[in-house]
Amino acid sequence: MSEPEAITALVTAAKDAGLVVSGVISIGTGSPQRTAILLDEIDIEAVRKLAQMGAKLAKKGLAAPWLLTHAVIAGSLDTFPLELLELRIAGHVVHGSGLSDDLAEPLAEHLRLQIERELRAAAITLRQNLLQAGDAERSCNAIVAEARVGLARVMRGLVYLNKPDAAGDPNAWPEACDPEVQPLARDLATAPAPGWAGYRALYQAVTAAAQAVDSDA
Repeated sequence: MSEPEAITALVTAAKDAGLVVSGVISIGTGSPQRTAILLDEIDIEAVRKLAQMGAKLAKKGLAAPWLLTHAVIAGSLDTFPLELLELRIAGHVVHGSGLSDDLAEPLAEHLRLQIERELRAAAITLRQNLLQAGDAERSCNAIVAEARVGLARVMRGLVYLNKPDAAGDPNAWPEACDPEVQPLARDLATAPAPGWAGYRALYQAVTAAAQAVDSDA
């Protein structure tokens, strides 16, 4: 099976910029498509050259990629366990080699700490974005859409702590997590309600989940 045209364009752009690409991992199925590039090393001058091609890559449906090396991953297992867990569960190799040898199973205490921090930060960001955007229905839709990307990563970690086999299936999240966080799981497993109703439901679910995680600590 040939790799998607957009991935070929991404690899070509990275190599033209002077980066040595070992592999590309596609993350999830959202739009724009999120990816991670595994590099031999991260040369910031080469990254700057790749950035100059960002507009062309965005037109092909690609978000700005994560740039990773084996050393970066090894040093991030305890500080960014949610992001690396997402790569482990929702990542698919679409070019070159993958990260299976790098992505060790995260420790529960590392996951819990980042989950609580991310939930608290999400509640703060939801409030700030509402104040900045104004109380408009379209603004609420955009705020919710942006928040759901990061919250799905958090929810995957919460489920992983309870039932690892269910972490990769959003439809299984509500039944695989504690009752206090089920509202958030249900919200993320379905399309959000439009406007203020969707915003309010997500905000209430996030704050309840944050409180539950804090109580479990």
